[in-house]
Amino acid sequence: MKQTNRNSSNVGLWFAGLCGLAVIGGAVLNKARGDGVAQVMTSKSLTAATVEVIDPESGTSTGTGGSDVRLAVGDIISFKFKFTPVPDKVNRGLQGYLTEYLPPNTEVVGVRITDASNNTIEPRYPGLAVDGCQGGAACNSFNSLPCTVGTPGCASGTRSFSTGSIAQVHADTGIFFSTDPLTARNPAGVFITMNNGIQMTQQPATISPGIVSLLGDTTGPYFAHNQWDYDQVRAYGSSGSVASGGDGNTPFGYGSVVAGPDTYYGFEASQGTGGALVFDDVAGPWERVRYPGSTLGTGAADIGSSSNLTRTLTETGAGFDLTPATSIGLGANAIRVALGETRTGEPGFVEVAVRVTGLPMDPGFLPSGGNVNCGEVVGTDTSARGTNSGAKDNPWPTYVGSPACVFLRLLFDLEVDKTLATNADNLVYTLRGSNLSVNTETNAIARLKYDSSRQSFISSTPTPSSITTCPDDSTLQCLNFNLGTLPPGADYTITATMDVGGGGQTTNVMRAQYTSDQLPAPGYTTQALTIVAPIAVPKVAIQPNWDVTATSATQGSTASMIGQVTNIGTEIFSADDLGIVLPTGWSINGNVSLGGANLSCALGSGCAGTNRPVYDVSSSFLPGQQRALAFTVNVPAGANGATGLYRIDMQITGSQSGFGGTWETYFPKAATVNVNQRRTVKPVLTCPIGSTSPSISGTSEANAAVSVRFNLIERGTATAGGAPADTAPWTSNNFGAFGGLYGGLEVTAVATAPGELPSESSLPCFVTGMRECNDGIDNDGDGFIDFPND
Repeated sequence: MKQTNRNSSNVGLWFAGLCGLAVIGGAVLNKARGDGVAQVMTSKSLTAATVEVIDPESGTSTGTGGSDVRLAVGDIISFKFKFTPVPDKVNRGLQGYLTEYLPPNTEVVGVRITDASNNTIEPRYPGLAVDGCQGGAACNSFNSLPCTVGTPGCASGTRSFSTGSIAQVHADTGIFFSTDPLTARNPAGVFITMNNGIQMTQQPATISPGIVSLLGDTTGPYFAHNQWDYDQVRAYGSSGSVASGGDGNTPFGYGSVVAGPDTYYGFEASQGTGGALVFDDVAGPWERVRYPGSTLGTGAADIGSSSNLTRTLTETGAGFDLTPATSIGLGANAIRVALGETRTGEPGFVEVAVRVTGLPMDPGFLPSGGNVNCGEVVGTDTSARGTNSGAKDNPWPTYVGSPACVFLRLLFDLEVDKTLATNADNLVYTLRGSNLSVNTETNAIARLKYDSSRQSFISSTPTPSSITTCPDDSTLQCLNFNLGTLPPGADYTITATMDVGGGGQTTNVMRAQYTSDQLPAPGYTTQALTIVAPIAVPKVAIQPNWDVTATSATQGSTASMIGQVTNIGTEIFSADDLGIVLPTGWSINGNVSLGGANLSCALGSGCAGTNRPVYDVSSSFLPGQQRALAFTVNVPAGANGATGLYRIDMQITGSQSGFGGTWETYFPKAATVNVNQRRTVKPVLTCPIGSTSPSISGTSEANAAVSVRFNLIERGTATAGGAPADTAPWTSNNFGAFGGLYGGLEVTAVATAPGELPSESSLPCFVTGMRECNDGIDNDGDGFIDFPND
C-alpha cells in the first residue's frame, strides 16, 4: 500500500522560476470557465500488421472462425490510435490520457507510443504546474471526508487529509492496465460515442462551453464510458463533488487518472455503501507496465498556496513486464496511457497489440457478437502560462472523452497531408479502404463530408459520383463515391483536394463515412483534422559538434554543442527565454549564441557556474524560420565528468498572438554527450524479420556486445564476430522468454564494442507476419521446410 507521508524531491528543472516571467500585456490572465486543451480521437484504425493477418486473400491467419473475418484463436493483431490536441485560446495541456477498452476475448501483449513515422518513443513529460495550489478558491482543504468506520484513521466515518499538489497529481506518465470491473467499457454492446454510456449527472465543472464545443458536442448531457472514471469525477471534478468544488487540488495521494499501486498519487475515491464515495486509502486499479521514459511523481504534502511552477517527477523503470508470454491470464479489461503534455499541432499515436483468445472478439456486441474494438482520449487543464494562469485544476473538472471504435472487417482510413494550415493552403485527403470481410459487400458507398463554409472542393481521384447535401446531416456537403460491389479483399483509394476557407475557425474537419447493404446507415465513420487557427510550434535540437563515433569530450575540458531553434508552426513565435539543463557539476563556458548573436543571462544570480542557466532571447521567429544555436560546456574533472554518456535537456519559453500568457516547451534528452570514449558505430539489422524466425541477426563493429530491443526494451543479446572490423556478423537467438514475435513489433539494436561507449540505436525493423508453412524455416527440426512437408 502506498504511504502518503514519504519525503520527496523535485526533478530539478530550471523552469521553477517561471513565476518571474512577464506575460502578454504585462498582466496575468485568469483562467476562464471551459479553458483547456481538448483531445480529439481522429481515428482508430487497423495497422498494416493486422491487415497482413486477416486479409481474406493473403492473410497469415489459419482461421475462418471469426464469422465475418479471417481470424483464429492465437492470432496477434494490433490497433493504431491517432489523436490531436485542439486549442481554445491555449495550446498546451498538462496531460493527455488514452484508454483502450480491451474486447473480452483478447489479452493485451504489447503497447507502444509512436511518432508520426511509426517509431517507438517515450512519453512526454507533463506540462508545467504549480507545486501546491494557486491560492484562494483553488486551494482546497480536506478536513472531513467520508471514510469507512474501522479502516485505518477512520473512527467516526470522516477523517482529515493532507493537501495535494497540481504538479504532483499530473506527474505520472507511461502505460497502465486494469482488471477492475469498474473500468470495463460502458455500454458494452455497442460502439461508444459522446452520446451514450454513463450519464454524468454530476457534470465536470469546466468542460462547457469551451472544451465540448471543440469536440463537436455542445448540447449535453455528457457521458463517461467506465464507472471508475465517473466515480473520480464525482469525487473531484463536479461543482458538487465530495472532495472539492470541481476545481483546485485533491487530497495528497488522491486524484490521479492512473491511480494504482505503482503511481505516486495511488489512492482512489472508492464506492462505499449504496455507491457513496469514501476515502479509505484504497489503491486505484491502474497497474504500471514497464515502459522506457515513464515518470513517477514526487513531492511533499501540505505545500498549500504556491507560485513555484515546476515538474515533480523522476523517471522510473518499474512496472509489469508485458509480453506475449506474460499476458496469458492477465485478465485486463482496459489499457490506459498517460501521454504527458499535449501540444497543439503535434498529433499523438498509440499502438496496442492483442492476442485473440476466443471468437468473436467481443461476444456481447449486439446483436450476436462482433470483432470490434473501442477507445477514447481525454485532455486536462492547461499547462501554466505564467503566475496564476492555467494549471490550477486537478484532471477531473475537464474530463470528457473523445471516443472512436473500429470494425475488424473494414479498413477505412482517412489521412490529411497537413496538421497545421492557413487560408492560403490546400488540403489533400487520402481515403484508403478495403473489404477485409470474408463476405461480399454490395451497394457500397464512401462519402467525404465537410463544412462548405470552412473548405471548398477542388478536385478528386476518382471523380465523385455526385456532390450533394449529406443525407444524414443537412449542414454538411458530401462527395459521394459509389463503390458498387466489393468482393473480399477488394481495395480502393480516394484522394480529394480541398481549399481552406472561412475565417475565425479553429479546425477543419473532414469526415469519411462508409455504408453498404451489409453495414447500413449510419455505417462507419472516421475523420481527419487540421488546425487552421495560426499556431506557433517551437523546436530546439542540439548535438555534439564532433563525430561521436570517432572522438569524444574529455573529462576536465570543454565540449562544443551546436543545433538550431526552429518554428515549424503557422504563426509567429515570440521567444522569451532559452534554458539549458546540464548534468550535475557541468556549466556553460563563455557565450551562448543564437543566430550569430550572443544571448544575455536571464538569471539575476548570473549564468556562470550553474548547471541550469537561462538566457534572454527576446526575439521572434517567423513560421518556418530557423536559427543556429551554439554553446560550449565545461566537463568537470571529478566524478561528474567520468567516462560515460551524459544528457542535456533544453527548454524554450515564449508566446504567440491570440493565446494568452507565456508558455514553455521542454525537450528532455535533447542531446547525449560522450565523455572520454567514442561511441560504437550503430549496428545494422538484417531485415525483414519474420514472426516465426528463431533468431535476429545483423552487423556491427567487431567483438561488440549487442543489445536487441523490442519496443525499446532489451529482449535478447549477442556478441559480434571478430571481423570484419566494422561489419562483423552477430546473431541473437536468446529472446524466447518474450513469448514469440508478432507482426508490427519494432526491433532495434544497440552495440558496445570493447573500450567504447554504447552506440546510438540502429534503424528499426518491423516484424512481418509469417505462417510456418511458408516461412522458409524448418520450424520443427525434422529436416523439411514449408508446406506440405513441414
